Amino acid sequence: VHTMPSKELGGRKGMVAAPWDNVLVVVDSVAYQELGGFAGLCITELHIIFNLPPHHGNIREPLVYVHWYYKLNINVVEPNSSMFKVSMSTR
Repeated sequence: VHTMPSKELGGRKGMVAAPWDNVLVVVDSVAYQELGGFAGLCITELHIIFNLPPHHGNIREPLVYVHWYYKLNINVVEPNSSMFKVSMSTR
């Protein structure tokens, strides 16, 4: 994942939001290890990487805020592009 901070445009123009990255997340490690490829993976759109302040507990690893896509159907690809069809989850 490549992270970039927001950029200030100067004057009254405000800020430009940092770009979001899409990230593959292992949600089923058994399927991922046994079948390989995209099996057991979900796509997320990564918005923020952050750390909790120490008074919220002993969590030292960074946390992320993501928007989830629906699970990939690895058996179906778009006929014209041979690519997976993805859409944002509504949950």
